[in-house]
Amino acid sequence: MFFIFEILPPILNFLGAIVLGAGFLISDKEALEQGVTKWAYDNDEDNKKLPAVKSLLRQRKLTIMGLIILLVGLALEITSIFIRV
Repeated sequence: MFFIFEILPPILNFLGAIVLGAGFLISDKEALEQGVTKWAYDNDEDNKKLPAVKSLLRQRKLTIMGLIILLVGLALEITSIFIRV
């Protein structure tokens, strides 16, 4: 019972955060492909200034930061299970 109520929830939260974040993690190239129309600029630097591409890149950056914070918090939660103060 200890495993189910004390160990399993943080592990599931950890895995859930990874799976949730995986849907938002895209590369610069993928953002350019999704956010640029056929009639856009020829070079990637100008295309990165387009609103749709900027939005995708901002979303990616915030997702990465959020995942890092979430994973650190969950790691501390898991650690606290094994280290009783």
